[in-house]
Amino acid sequence: MRRLTPFALLLLLLLARPLAGLDGAGGEIPGLDLARPKPKVLVLGVFHFDNPNLDYVKTAGQDMLSPDRQREVRDLVGRLAKFRPTKIALEAAYGTSDLQKKYALYREGKHTLAADEREQLGFRLAAEQGHPAVYPVDYKKDMDIDRVFKVAANGQSELAERLQKVFGYIGPLVENLKQRSVLEQIRFHNGREMETLSRAYLLMAEVGKGADYAGADEVAGWYERNLKIAVNVLRVVESPQDRILVIFGSGHRPLLCHFLRESPDVELVDAAEYLEGN
Repeated sequence: MRRLTPFALLLLLLLARPLAGLDGAGGEIPGLDLARPKPKVLVLGVFHFDNPNLDYVKTAGQDMLSPDRQREVRDLVGRLAKFRPTKIALEAAYGTSDLQKKYALYREGKHTLAADEREQLGFRLAAEQGHPAVYPVDYKKDMDIDRVFKVAANGQSELAERLQKVFGYIGPLVENLKQRSVLEQIRFHNGREMETLSRAYLLMAEVGKGADYAGADEVAGWYERNLKIAVNVLRVVESPQDRILVIFGSGHRPLLCHFLRESPDVELVDAAEYLEGN
């Protein structure tokens, strides 16, 4: 006689009788509390203002400290202020203090804003809102994309060619975007096309044959990194009234939005709401 696992036994019990609350009454699942008031999170995908060229696709920078760009940055900050964030989470290693030290100096008038988006957007807006701190939430985990391409080139030439086309498309795209205003660039980085580009990771996951999961292993690390970033964002929350603005490289945005949208403990707000209009 076959023995039932605890999960199988539970499943049979649930199927044997109607679930409480699923008869039209709209009941809650115990422990998830989906209907309760929840803090709000807005994920803003950005290009790297100071262009540290840490991404796989290398591009030239743009002068974000020029008078014209500074006017555009201030316009973007004004739009984000309408979200009324209570905390701002930034792309810096979780648990480190360097960013907070710089922010404290900036509030004291002892630090000039650097070109990167953490300071131009994060520090500027946090100070305007009177925030005592900013919150680093990044989790570092490198990807060996070169290895993935090498594996693909050895027996998966068609897949390697498709990946080359995707990565070859990104460089010129980013260069063309630099001709647009900061707001227009940010709209793109938070739009549909950028979300579609994230599918390249699932294409990369197909690299490898048999017991070799070279692509899937690297993409699993990417998912792990973004899941842990999302968890770090959740750790910032202190009350249901919190409104967390997350400013992060746009490549992270689709997964961060996915994880935070599925979280039972926060409500995800669409960035487009604050980027529309002239």
